[in-house]
Amino acid sequence: MFGKIVAWFLHNPLQNFLLIFGGSGLLAGAFKWGGAWADRRRISVRVLSEHYDLKSEPDCQVTLRFEVTNIGEKVTSLGRTVVIRAVTPSATAERFELQVAESDLQLPSHRQCLFTASATTTAMYVFCWYKRYQFKIVRGSGMVIRYRNAENIAIGFWAYWVGYAKLRLFKGV
Repeated sequence: MFGKIVAWFLHNPLQNFLLIFGGSGLLAGAFKWGGAWADRRRISVRVLSEHYDLKSEPDCQVTLRFEVTNIGEKVTSLGRTVVIRAVTPSATAERFELQVAESDLQLPSHRQCLFTASATTTAMYVFCWYKRYQFKIVRGSGMVIRYRNAENIAIGFWAYWVGYAKLRLFKGV
């Protein structure tokens, strides 16, 4: 294998050297795209608290406090809504949207920012299982946090989807 590579390189050394190491060569392209991937915009989110306030009989006011850190090197902004997807006790999928209350959504690089999101939802929200919080940013990769139940203990990707499928298929935990 190594002999074939050396023979290929020695067949036309100047052309092959430029192909690998030149200004638009393979190695330069790998560094360019690797650098772009390393400098991409992304965030880290930590949920601080989730408060339920029963406003009226069928409705509930949900208030979510969370902390966002921009891990990337470039400034970005948080999206206006936090989308929550969950499974109700009757094993149906529901979607809830919480509106971010702050007016300044800018996320400077490597600085923690506190936000509050709230909405009035049905009281069924309190009893939902397998919640998936989706935080979006204007440019770049957002973040998804997955919880099994109201205790808000984060679980991984596979544990979430296996449990979600079991709950939806068998209609019980």
